[in-house]
Amino acid sequence: MTALMVIPKPSREAVAHHEAGHVVAAIAVGASIADATIAPTADALGRVRRSRILGGMEFHAQDVESGDALRRWRGRAACLNEARFAVAGPIAEGIYTGSPWWRPWSAAVFLRARAERPHPVSFGDDVLGTVRALEIAAEGTMAFLGYQNRVGREMRAFLADRWRIVEDVAALLLREETVDGDTVEESVWESAERHGLDMFPESIVAPWWKMPRAAAAAGEQVTP
Repeated sequence: MTALMVIPKPSREAVAHHEAGHVVAAIAVGASIADATIAPTADALGRVRRSRILGGMEFHAQDVESGDALRRWRGRAACLNEARFAVAGPIAEGIYTGSPWWRPWSAAVFLRARAERPHPVSFGDDVLGTVRALEIAAEGTMAFLGYQNRVGREMRAFLADRWRIVEDVAALLLREETVDGDTVEESVWESAERHGLDMFPESIVAPWWKMPRAAAAAGEQVTP
């Protein structure tokens, strides 16, 4: 049996870029941030906490399974945004390090991330979050495999195009270590304005699935 390769512990700079990726993605999908930190704990190398999170993954699953077309659409759209948020950290870390590990849906990456290590995995929870969200959105079908590739490509392009924002947020985290939500959000908006970058491209903000025809015809506004 071939032994799994142990991934080297990421540098403090890599962790900062990882968390910065989560920050930028959170704002792009309309979430508010409670705080962000690169202070390590027993089970995490860093963390971005969002505020005003409603429901959760299983709540979204209930919407998807409800049988109501609009609730189903809402649940799938919410899961897509959860996946966008989760996958952004590993992708940003991979862009920074030049590593192929930004593909968190790869079985090989997942197994290696779970290999025995004397420190927390860099993105184990992000792997689980991304996969779980897209499995719910795919409603138990194999379509989630295609969803994983699509969300990875889209978020990598989104972050690469806004890399100067990611770098500015990472620099803030490296300087302060722990930053409150208002400060980190202000940093994102200031950086976006300074560099002339759009935080809400349609390719990231819009759900992949059309709103149910009856709701769209009624002009209903739905924020996933």
